Amino acid sequence: MSSIFILKDEARRQNCISYLTEVSIFKPLTVTISTGNRKTRNQEAYWHMLMGFIADHTGDTPEVLKMKLKYEWLPLEPIKTLAGKEYLVPITTRNLTKMEYADLINRTIALGAELGLVMPLASFYGMENVS
Repeated sequence: MSSIFILKDEARRQNCISYLTEVSIFKPLTVTISTGNRKTRNQEAYWHMLMGFIADHTGDTPEVLKMKLKYEWLPLEPIKTLAGKEYLVPITTRNLTKMEYADLINRTIALGAELGLVMPLASFYGMENVS
């Protein structure tokens, strides 16, 4: 059994507290509280490997596929060029938390499955704890 609660508001905090009050005290469990640490290198390496894997199927380059998915899945932010033109671009993945990057990986795996691909497991490549 594994549950993750991301405490973004009071209602979610109360859901977590309620869940904890219902957990059996007769089983040893671990509760971890984290401030949303940054993604890991293994997560980043695995996502980039998945991009290459899917790109081989779609005909895109991994870089083009990454950009397409970032536009679809990540929030957009305005930037201004030196000439003063304003564009909306996806946020950088550099500052994503471990949980946000895990979501990105899970969405990518789901996309691969939708395309009929059998997606490679991170553990096969020696990359543990990517989600």
